Amino acid sequence: MSGSNVRFGRVSQVEKLSFKSFGNLVLVIGCVSSTAFYSGGKAYAQGLNPDRKTVFSEDTAARKRQEQQKIRQVTSAQGEAAPGVDFQAPIIEFDRNKNEVIGKGGVTISDSGVQVQADQGAFNTETREGVVSGNVVVSTSAGVLGADTATFKMPTETGEFGKIDFEVEDGGFHVLSEKARKVSEFEFELDDSSFTTCHCADGARPWEVKSDRCSITQEGYAHSYDSKLYFEGLPIFYTPYLAFPVKNERASGLLPPQWGIGNRDGFMFRQPVLAIIDDSSDLTISPFIATKSRVGAEVEYQRVFSRTNKLTTGLLYSDESLRGDSLRGLNISDATDPTTGQEIYDASIDKNRLGAYYKHRWTPDPKLDLPIEFVADGRYTSDNLFLREIAESDIGDKQSQFLTSTAVLRGRVLEAINAEGRAEYNQMLLSDQDVQTQRVPELSLSTGETFRPWGFNPYGLKLVTNAGAVATDFVRQDGYDGWRYDLNPRTAVPFHISNYMKGQFSAELHQTQYNLRDTMLPSTATPLPDGSTELDSSSSRTLPILGYGMSTGVERVFEVDRGGWLSRLANMGAKYERSELVRLKHTVEPMVQYTYIPGVSQEDLPLFDQLDRYRERSLVSYGFTSRLYGRFMQPLERTRSVEELTSSGQTLPMVDLGSSVLDFGRNMVLAPAQNVDLRIGEVRQLALLSARQTYDFQKASNTQDMVSSDPSLDPFSDLNLGLSLSPSTYFSAGAQTNYHMQDSTFSSYALSVGLMDDREDTLRARYTFVGDSAGSSGGNTLGQLEANAEVALHSRFKAGAYVRYDTEGSQVIESRGLLRFVNSCRCWSMDLGYGETINPDRKQVLFAFTFGGLGGITQGVGLPQGGGQQ
Repeated sequence: MSGSNVRFGRVSQVEKLSFKSFGNLVLVIGCVSSTAFYSGGKAYAQGLNPDRKTVFSEDTAARKRQEQQKIRQVTSAQGEAAPGVDFQAPIIEFDRNKNEVIGKGGVTISDSGVQVQADQGAFNTETREGVVSGNVVVSTSAGVLGADTATFKMPTETGEFGKIDFEVEDGGFHVLSEKARKVSEFEFELDDSSFTTCHCADGARPWEVKSDRCSITQEGYAHSYDSKLYFEGLPIFYTPYLAFPVKNERASGLLPPQWGIGNRDGFMFRQPVLAIIDDSSDLTISPFIATKSRVGAEVEYQRVFSRTNKLTTGLLYSDESLRGDSLRGLNISDATDPTTGQEIYDASIDKNRLGAYYKHRWTPDPKLDLPIEFVADGRYTSDNLFLREIAESDIGDKQSQFLTSTAVLRGRVLEAINAEGRAEYNQMLLSDQDVQTQRVPELSLSTGETFRPWGFNPYGLKLVTNAGAVATDFVRQDGYDGWRYDLNPRTAVPFHISNYMKGQFSAELHQTQYNLRDTMLPSTATPLPDGSTELDSSSSRTLPILGYGMSTGVERVFEVDRGGWLSRLANMGAKYERSELVRLKHTVEPMVQYTYIPGVSQEDLPLFDQLDRYRERSLVSYGFTSRLYGRFMQPLERTRSVEELTSSGQTLPMVDLGSSVLDFGRNMVLAPAQNVDLRIGEVRQLALLSARQTYDFQKASNTQDMVSSDPSLDPFSDLNLGLSLSPSTYFSAGAQTNYHMQDSTFSSYALSVGLMDDREDTLRARYTFVGDSAGSSGGNTLGQLEANAEVALHSRFKAGAYVRYDTEGSQVIESRGLLRFVNSCRCWSMDLGYGETINPDRKQVLFAFTFGGLGGITQGVGLPQGGGQQ
């Protein structure tokens, strides 16, 4: 191949991964239940965490971004054609009268970044027009296309083609047409055409849209006329006109609709409409209807003012008059106190339902050097049961007990003082709103300085001072409220002894003043120790706190025998076949800390939050953390000697396999593995063991009889133990517990496990138990099992399930199972599943069908349900 730059070598691992996972990019599945239906149908995926929103980890947004990144790495352009006319062929003739070069036996024509290859052809050097035929391949800045014949103009990249075959690169559409005109660099007009997003190796087109006439603009839209949708060779849909975007950037238009049928809600339909206002803002309007329950719409607005200024806000309105007085499966038994029959919170449903959120973060342009920042996060629902029926994670989780809205303005004053103004409002969903205090506003100032009265010394002794002042206005409907002022000076003396030990002496003071507007206790509060129900309008407290802490650490590095059991375990699986465990580092980090708080009378003071109550303490905390790290390197015999064939750190796929196995959300026990450039080695934490406990000398002064009658007086706290094992991203396990030594019971514990194989069959499970305050197994104990499982039954057939089980109540809180079938080249898929929830009490069959690249045709059919009010 003359003029070609050919390089030989083994296919790199990044190529294997990218080609293998290409089908996952075009696989976009959505299973829409009636609960998620009215939230806007958004996929609020959180990486690969096991949760009720995504049964299959491949559906998460993070996974799709990883796949897209790998595709871009492999398909990115390697270079551009050289400018200037270049005509190559084994047999060349020149017609001087026509200024035309004629080539046979294989022609290559290059000019101004355009290259044309064909069996034979002619090129006019004056007009720069050419005519070629036979296996035509045209390469331009817009991509590569093939045809049987072509008449083209090099400078404008335009022409006419017969039997054209090309791919709209950014959109991934594969287009065939009997006759085509390229009217500009990125515009085509097609006759008797078909397009699909299928990229089957055998050339098959499991689905395609055929049209009599079509126009396509790359990074724009395609418009087809008299179009038919063919599925496996059979026409299943006709439309006289069809328009769709063929670009990566968002475009205005109709988004895929969602619809369903349920015995509680009737026929359901929702049609999102996306409107691109300008390059930095868009508006999505989603009207919906459920014939037995509600009708309404959701509006979401997003605007990016700059890299440091972004706004997202949304409003959902639902007219609930269609449901009458029916609860539609809601269980509101927790709305009243079973002992008194008194209502705890408002359990009524607003017939004109509203939900809203507002998120805004602003910092000035770094060039302006303004020390100021503004953050706002607002959430609102018109009734307390809104989130139980309408899943909208931007407002709150289904299990939220309250919604917190905050607005913060912070900045620096006089170069040395940090100032902050804050407003906070808590909307209570499971308790009485009237007794909840709100912070409107809270103002604070803080400053700090470091002094070296002992100069620069070998022990690092210095004096670190800080001071803070906070003024908060607490407001509520039922009970005392007013201002609280707290002055909090702090000082610390840190030191170290070489690199063997570090420590710190600290002291702080809380000088707190209360000025109340209303002095009466809330109607549900316990009276004061003297039996009164009213506080003083003005009171104060002086509270010093002293502390000392020190810690140290030792470590040792071990070489690992190659081929040993630990090395094989740490490198199990194809994902890490390019690395090898070569060294281990073991660390032990003990610590001890002492805190002294004198006894200060506080029973007659207001109680707004934890700052108002400090118990007398003479407390020592002690424990240790031990970690085992592994360093992974590429084996020497696998190191390539030719640098050009060595994948760089930027081209290696940084797939976070750990998150799919380990990350269980906010209270996860295990930490995700780290991924770095394999050429310089990778460090992973393989194991962690920690132990913590406290001993209170103040409690120790109590008699043993008092401790037996009140376990909270035990001077020893629960022993907190944590263990995590992550020898491989294919296997992880962890445990964490609080052990009550007085009566030899577990106050709480959590157990987790994660398993994965090369097929990405996974099991992710966590069990959590929380006992009552005495640490016994009775009373207010909580136990919950949460698990996700995925199994590849066949290369085209996959099963997945999610379950959340209440072990104390012996009932399944929520579950969902799906079967997924994907065709041989992954350009269409079908899901069939079943899901249940107990509040609302709903059972539903889930069905989804998706054409890769076009979106889904989805329905949910509700099954007969028992329980609840109809």
